[in-house]
Order: sequence, then structure tokens, then C-alpha cells
Amino acid sequence: MRLSTAGYLFLLMIQIGRPLATAPAVSADAPVSPEQRELRIERTLACPQCTDLPLDVCDQDICSDMRTVIHEQVAQGMSDAAIRQYFVVRYGSRVLLAPEKSPADLLVWIMPFVGLLAGAALTLAFLRAARRTQTSAPVTNDSDEARRYRGLIEQEVREIE
Repeated sequence: MRLSTAGYLFLLMIQIGRPLATAPAVSADAPVSPEQRELRIERTLACPQCTDLPLDVCDQDICSDMRTVIHEQVAQGMSDAAIRQYFVVRYGSRVLLAPEKSPADLLVWIMPFVGLLAGAALTLAFLRAARRTQTSAPVTNDSDEARRYRGLIEQEVREIE
């Protein structure tokens, strides 16, 4: 018996999916140890002296002090957001590795695309208007001055020939 390509793909998907089906489920609501919470908070904060270096890998004295404060505040039962806010108040928003999200951020990400679309629309409108101008009948100027000028040009052309 010979399998088609679809049959081989089906068998491959079963082989890949088998470990996923037998893997234990991890709940998002599973209890987290205080050490895990501390590490999670440390990974969201930056060293105030270094450039974008996470708190958990920085060896500066200030980072050691910040880790001690995090340990104490976790032991007191403060929430992760409250602990992060404590450091924002103390050191400013530059201490956050991932800044707080706000509706203004969405606007900043969308506006360049809106600008590109508006520019493309204006360019298309300009090109269409230019094409319409090219296809219209040529403008003739039969004024006395234009006839006199045309006569002078014809006279010079005859003299050259």
C-alpha cells in the first residue's frame, strides 16, 4: 500500500503532535514562588546607571540595593505593578525596560502608515490630473502679437534656407 503526500503529512503531524498531547498542562494561575516573582520583576526593570541592562544581570551596587528592596516588598505582599511603580516614582520611567502602553502609543505606530497612504493618494491624484492635462487639446493663441512673432520666425527660416 502506497501513501499519498497528504498521508505522509498527516503521519508527520501525528508524530509532531504526540509530545504536545502528552505534555503536562501548565496553568497561568499556578502559584508562583516569591523568588520567581522577584526574578520576573527584576527582568522588567533596568539599571538606572547602565543603558537598558536588566536588573537581574547588572552588578552595580544600585542594582543590588534595588534587588533588596524588591525582596522586601515581595515579602510584604505588594503587587508586581506596585513594586514597579515604586521604582518609576523613584528613578523615572527610564527604569522600565518595556514602557507602559497607552492609546498615544498606538497613535504613534499608526500615523506613519496613515501618512504613507495620504502621500500615495496625493501622488495618484496629481498623476491623474497631469494625465488629463496632457490629453486635452493644445491651447492656440491667435492674438496679433503671436501672429507677428510667427511671421518673424517664418521669415528667418526662409533666410536660412
